[in-house]
Amino acid sequence: MNKILLSTTILFLLGLMPLSAQTAAPALSPNAEDSLHLDSLSAEMSFDTTVVAKLEKQAHSVSKAMLLSAFIPGAGQVYNRKYIKGVVIAGAEITLGYFTVKKHLEMNSVSANTALADSVRTLRADSLRDLRNTFAFFTLAAVAYSVADAYVDAHLFGFDESLNLSVLPSRQGIGLALLYRF
Repeated sequence: MNKILLSTTILFLLGLMPLSAQTAAPALSPNAEDSLHLDSLSAEMSFDTTVVAKLEKQAHSVSKAMLLSAFIPGAGQVYNRKYIKGVVIAGAEITLGYFTVKKHLEMNSVSANTALADSVRTLRADSLRDLRNTFAFFTLAAVAYSVADAYVDAHLFGFDESLNLSVLPSRQGIGLALLYRF
């Protein structure tokens, strides 16, 4: 909603710029008026590209990305427009959480089962408790990774990076060069 309002306001202001330039201009010869119109168009176009560039490079809220990532699996990555990473992280968190809950329920059912001998019941319950704790640890690790990743991606949102791969001749023969600019 805010982006629509901002873009509408910018387009409205861009539409007023040529009008204000034409009404403020004194009466000129037709050729001078055409050049004035071209100057206002070029000023409008440079303003438009500057505004668009600033809007594209606008940083995301770091706290919003972290909170989304902490409470909704993969939402921080989707907020930062890293859709594939968001799906992978959400899948990992949901799967690990599912197995954590499943092992917890199995452990409770084994503990409540009176048909088993006490030593067997204790052994199975301990084994399931260890698995539950392992899955819980990895679930929390996945959530922590997700929050940290959302934090970094929000800071680097709009960062222009380019990766160039080229084949260059050298004294020994042809070489492969990888250039990374930031």
